Amino acid sequence: MRKITIVLAAVALTLSLAACGGGAKRHVEIVGMVQSSPEAQFVKSVAEDFNADPNNGGITVTINELGRDNVFPRIQTQLFAKSNAVDFVFITPSLIGPLGAGGVLEDLNPYFTKKAGGDSFTTSLFSKGGIDAGTYAGSLYGLPFVTSTMLLFYRTDLIKTPPQTWDEYYEIARKFTKSLNHSSPTVYGTTVMGKPQQDAINVDEYSQIAWSMGGDFVGTDASVNVNTPQNVKALELWTNLYKNKLVPPDATSFDYPAVLAAFQEGQTAMCIQWDAAAGSFADPKQSPKIYDKFAVAAIPGVKQADGTILRQPYLNFWLTSVNKFSGKKDQTFKFLSYLYDPKEFTKRLTPNMTTALKDVLASDQFRAIKQGSRSYDAYKQSLLEGRTFNAHKSLDKIKSILDSALSQALAGSETPQQALDGAQSDIASTVK
Repeated sequence: MRKITIVLAAVALTLSLAACGGGAKRHVEIVGMVQSSPEAQFVKSVAEDFNADPNNGGITVTINELGRDNVFPRIQTQLFAKSNAVDFVFITPSLIGPLGAGGVLEDLNPYFTKKAGGDSFTTSLFSKGGIDAGTYAGSLYGLPFVTSTMLLFYRTDLIKTPPQTWDEYYEIARKFTKSLNHSSPTVYGTTVMGKPQQDAINVDEYSQIAWSMGGDFVGTDASVNVNTPQNVKALELWTNLYKNKLVPPDATSFDYPAVLAAFQEGQTAMCIQWDAAAGSFADPKQSPKIYDKFAVAAIPGVKQADGTILRQPYLNFWLTSVNKFSGKKDQTFKFLSYLYDPKEFTKRLTPNMTTALKDVLASDQFRAIKQGSRSYDAYKQSLLEGRTFNAHKSLDKIKSILDSALSQALAGSETPQQALDGAQSDIASTVK
């Protein structure tokens, strides 16, 4: 009888150890919510390999791909419901503030501190701008997945050296505006993205000038500094492009397609445009007039006392965030360490893929896929020098107020000073 008791106890101990991970692995499913896009297919591909990896800790990843209509409100609804049905989501930087302040995102800093994703998975893998974009009130709520930035495109048959400063940019725009220089081969020197309420793209473009001049809007300490001399000077330069007819007369309604078409058709000598346009400009079928006579540079900036140029390109990201109410946060972080492994990332690169991983950015593979559109060097420089808006729980409202102010100034119904004075008051009330 004693021998039977010992055997039964041994069996019980073995089963107990197995249940705790000492034997067979316990199966865990984690679920991601991702907007339908090429990037979603990228994540699905990574998940398939992760699921097949025998060292994945018994974790299975399922990706729920959402249609593009109202995708981010749907994600917010899911998170604010405090449901554990989803473990991680893809969001934009403008949501980091409201979701972080709302207490529905997990702070990822402690997971890096305890090396939950392994020794090699650290925040140093990412560009500084990417980490800043995912940070709110000192907590890291999102890891940058893919990123886009604005670049300077210019005609190489007209402009031998791209402008380094905003003052040079303005003067070159004057030179290639036919109403001011009758020998100009182009009608306008450049363009502006002036369309209001189009995801506040006018704010994105203008902010780059303001930041490089030392301006900002709402600080990380929630201070409001909208109508500063630096911001006013930046807005004067931006609106003077329109006021002095260096851009098309309908530029107040210009968005991505309109700026794209103006440069493709040879109307303008330069344009500031999203990096995604590089492929279209380099395609002979899409851009027969300019495909073989353009180059790409980082946007201009402001010359500093030491002779360097301070550039502050605008960066936009998709960020991966973890649901605060997920019951599988450690397992989710383990998958993220696989998703962001530079080797895994690099082997799946496509011509349209972007990254905030510094090792991928510096890789020969990434250089090769970007060289076809002549954008690699400028894109890399922009990612390493650029930034986004400081996270705030009311960032969308703040950008909407700025959007309206810029539209008034561009149309000439208010001076830049008046427009920013009004925005200062409205944003201060919003922040308060």
